Amino acid sequence: MRNSYFSPITLYLYPCVILLLLFCSSLAAAEQKPVPTESALIIESQELLEEVEKMAEQSAMMKKSFSDIPEVDHILFLELIFSLEESLRTKLDRLISIQKQLEAEKANTTRLQNQIKATITEQSKVIQEEVVSLIKITKNLREGGVQQTVGQDSGKLSLERVRTEMDDLLQAWQKNIERGVTLNMNVQDDNRRLNEILQIRALSQAGSIRLDLDHIKTLKNRMDNATEEEQKKIEQQLREFELSKEATAKSLETTISLMNKQGLETTRFGQVLVIATGEILNENVDTKAVIGLFQQLINKSMRWLDENLPLIIFRLISFVLILFVFSILAGILRRLVDRAASLSKSDMASSQLLKNFLGSITSKIVMLIGIIIALSQLGIEIGPLLAGMGVMGFVVGFALQDSLSNFASGIMILVYRPFDVGDVVEAGGVMGKVNDMSLVTTTILTFDNQELVVPNTKIWGNIIRNVTSQDRRRIDLTAKVGHDVDIDRVEGILTEIIADDDRILTDPPPLVRAHNITDYAIEFVIRPWALTENYWPVYWDLTKAIRNRLDAEGISFPHPKQDVFIQESPEKRPDSE
Repeated sequence: MRNSYFSPITLYLYPCVILLLLFCSSLAAAEQKPVPTESALIIESQELLEEVEKMAEQSAMMKKSFSDIPEVDHILFLELIFSLEESLRTKLDRLISIQKQLEAEKANTTRLQNQIKATITEQSKVIQEEVVSLIKITKNLREGGVQQTVGQDSGKLSLERVRTEMDDLLQAWQKNIERGVTLNMNVQDDNRRLNEILQIRALSQAGSIRLDLDHIKTLKNRMDNATEEEQKKIEQQLREFELSKEATAKSLETTISLMNKQGLETTRFGQVLVIATGEILNENVDTKAVIGLFQQLINKSMRWLDENLPLIIFRLISFVLILFVFSILAGILRRLVDRAASLSKSDMASSQLLKNFLGSITSKIVMLIGIIIALSQLGIEIGPLLAGMGVMGFVVGFALQDSLSNFASGIMILVYRPFDVGDVVEAGGVMGKVNDMSLVTTTILTFDNQELVVPNTKIWGNIIRNVTSQDRRRIDLTAKVGHDVDIDRVEGILTEIIADDDRILTDPPPLVRAHNITDYAIEFVIRPWALTENYWPVYWDLTKAIRNRLDAEGISFPHPKQDVFIQESPEKRPDSE
């Protein structure tokens, strides 16, 4: 029973109860926390105003000493100033929040509001001056050729830092305009200047991205014909332009976000951003930009079709005509090869497999040449295609090892020709008539009319017995008669039976001999010769004739017999009783 307190349900409930208690205690603490009074808010606002004034004076002093700072440290020094001013603007947001709270309590906030407006106006001037300073620094860095010189990493890093600081400044400027709008200030001039800078900046960034894309495309085209050493340099340049493109695209995304907040048109810049990043679903990309990209793609495709459609139709017609002509040519050449093989006096004339192989390989070679020529008419480069086919052939060959083994066996059968179509063979554990042959398999039709497809490796790797390869075959028969017959008389009768059949050949002469004497019979062998096609008719007719003639002559066929001797048992001995 003690273990029931530690059941799985209990283990899950304990943490939940503890979290609920902590949440309730935090709510109670929040309710008990005193709300700032009006006087406390006024005191806090005065302290914040003093801090803002001190930070503004400190920033101004740092800017006065800017000219004394080495040029190498300018960006780092500006980052310190920007960090200080960012803290100042954070306090400014808190002042605006206090002013709203005091207004809600119907307190007099005229003086505080005027001070906040003055600070916002001052911050607007400061931000604009800093933007101008960053523009000058960027210009100086670019005039130094930093982006065009490979290896100047520090200069490129400086440009990247300036770009980041510019994005932050423009965001701070837009936020400052929103503060002015909140306090009903006139921010038209600020809006106009910010819009001009954003549009110029977006144009510059879009142009920079397009330039990087052009450089990347050019370098990739040069990569195909470059040496190994040149390829390494090109790869390094590609990485640099890719990084430059990504950094500029990130900055352009910030610019587009600010332009959207300002209500500016961003469609064309959004299209450039999509091309650079490949991201269609971007919160800063307008739907019009995506639609515009698709429209450009469709228009470009239509223009390309208008310019190239006649050429495409001509090439397609040429492709079809070339394949048609070569298919006819392949058929003609195959028939010519078959006819030449049939008229040849060599062994080729009698090998159906060789005829099929030569005809097939001739037609396939002709068609392959036709396909290569037809593909060249479509503008396809044949060299890489052939190289790819070679690699593919290696892979396919590795995957089809068993089929290649059958093919090799088929070549050996083709060369040595142990049998041909129409022959009766016993091969691969199968006996029947060869119905069809290829370089991979052999089709055998058994005597009970079953069609068997045997792999050539099974045939070539075993004993092959060709029954019909010779034009003459010997028929082997046996006849058994009793011990009481005249051997010469039986031989004469059997010789007469053979002589009466015109299908039996005289060369080689037939053989009739008393071959063996067993316990109950004399065994005669009858070995006449006949043409291969007459083998089984002669075999069956001779068997019947021998039986009938020997019966007519009164010669009987003996049956196995066994003499059994029964010996009587001896008389019982006296002691057995």
